[in-house]
Amino acid sequence: TDIIANAAKVKVLREEHAQLKARQELVDQSVQQIWEQQDSLGRLLSGLQEALRPSPQQQAEEAALAASWASGAAAAHGTPPPVRNHERARALTLQLDELERQAEDLARETGQVQSNLYKEPLTTVVRVLDAHASALDAIQTQVGSVTQRIQAIEAAVL
Repeated sequence: TDIIANAAKVKVLREEHAQLKARQELVDQSVQQIWEQQDSLGRLLSGLQEALRPSPQQQAEEAALAASWASGAAAAHGTPPPVRNHERARALTLQLDELERQAEDLARETGQVQSNLYKEPLTTVVRVLDAHASALDAIQTQVGSVTQRIQAIEAAVL
């Protein structure tokens, strides 16, 4: 009877192991997705930095316009020099909004993964401990029965 009980316990433990392994694979996939998203964000940031960096030609044009504005030539016409900084700021704002949205998605997904990681294994541990406690109770009952039989046999022999 002990062998049957232990075989049943082994079967339960194998099933729990399979469940935990499946959960671990899901967590690994989630971590991989998070890593890919972070890598994508890094590439996005690099592209953003590159896009905001003015070309040498743009720098020369802006310097020439600023110099002509400072000299008063453009001031006589009453028009300020065309500045592309406003366009860059608008593009940067859009990209930052997208980056913020992606960061919020990552934070939400990370929170879900973390809650799944810590909630379910504790439930599994509780189930395993409960199974062990039940097994110990069954063993204690069997020990009591064997003790009574031994006492009865000893009493009959004496």
